[in-house]
Amino acid sequence: MNNETEKTIQRFICIPYAIKVTRLDIIEFQTQPFKLKRFHLARLDLAIESLQAMFNAVREELYSKHRLNVTVVRREADYTTFKWMSRHQSGEITYTSAELKQITTDILMDVFMNLPVPQKLPAWI
Repeated sequence: MNNETEKTIQRFICIPYAIKVTRLDIIEFQTQPFKLKRFHLARLDLAIESLQAMFNAVREELYSKHRLNVTVVRREADYTTFKWMSRHQSGEITYTSAELKQITTDILMDVFMNLPVPQKLPAWI
């Protein structure tokens, strides 16, 4: 497996984690008193939309271009093992919790650095 394919698998694994973290952030922002709540909630909504679009593109690339299927094999306290399979090859990739957290953080940093400023703030907040 080459480096590009491994990066695609990493993004396929960690983007759902990033979406979950962002949704938990929305819940936290909604429950806490915060002066710029509307602005940050609008940015978090844009981030989720961006992450979902990114995940759909990564999933399409993984299945159509690389013809790979990735599943979780084993979850332990310190590591998670994923199995990837194509028509002619298969293998396992193991990531520690710290590695998954770092990859997820890198994805979130990339998304938030490239987010546009929300033009219309929702009136429901």
